[in-house]
Amino acid sequence: SVAVRVTVLFFARSREVTGVPSTELDVPATSSGSSLLHALYDRFPRLRDIGSSLVVAHNQEYVDMAAPLQLRSGDEIAIIPPLSGG
Repeated sequence: SVAVRVTVLFFARSREVTGVPSTELDVPATSSGSSLLHALYDRFPRLRDIGSSLVVAHNQEYVDMAAPLQLRSGDEIAIIPPLSGG
């Protein structure tokens, strides 16, 4: 599969854990939310600690973690922790 470069944005707790607001990631053009998270765990091991609660969005749309995504270079991936209720 062709590799593409996507921009990953981190929000709230995921930003605290990674220490950066965003990063670029080279991934296969056909990936899933789950495979994107695993690629990020390799770069940011502490992200795994909150991984079970993270939500992934692709170009501002939430994704089914197991469903295949068709990615293009320049696409935006957001890593969003659950919003705390109150």
